[in-house]
Amino acid sequence: MIYASFNLQETVHHYKERNSSIQVTLLDSKRAFDTVDHIGLIIKINDLGINGYLWKLLDHMYRDLKSCVRCNNVTSRFFSFERGVRQGSALSAKLYLIYINDLIDILSTSGKGAVMLDLNVGCPVQADDIALISPTFSGMQCMIDICYNYSVKWKFEFSPSKSQVLIFSKRTETV
Repeated sequence: MIYASFNLQETVHHYKERNSSIQVTLLDSKRAFDTVDHIGLIIKINDLGINGYLWKLLDHMYRDLKSCVRCNNVTSRFFSFERGVRQGSALSAKLYLIYINDLIDILSTSGKGAVMLDLNVGCPVQADDIALISPTFSGMQCMIDICYNYSVKWKFEFSPSKSQVLIFSKRTETV
């Protein structure tokens, strides 16, 4: 979170220092780790060029998963599940970032995010939290639309109650 927070802080400072306003939307993915589609994840891992034994290992970890529930010494039947990364696994946050990596690429190449020194700084990410940073309201709306369309395609949601919009104007800290 330090890198994403630092990026956000420095970007806001950069724009305010130049007497420009900047819009920030903080998006929180609803049940992010629980909604990762296993087949989509494996495809995205392969698309990134991860193959061979590592790809096979990850494929075996997430293909044809079955589980059961045990309560009061009674065990349920096994059931299949096709969504979610393993809770508590050291890999889970990294696998989620792989899952949304192409969203970050789309946002970064949209031309709508904030730029500093010819570097796109418009979408810092930490685990399931995405900050959208844009110098214009229309650019921000475009970035939000990109995120919404991506979430529909990949079957996950952003949590409106945990998401926020901040406007840093030329004259005041926040509105």
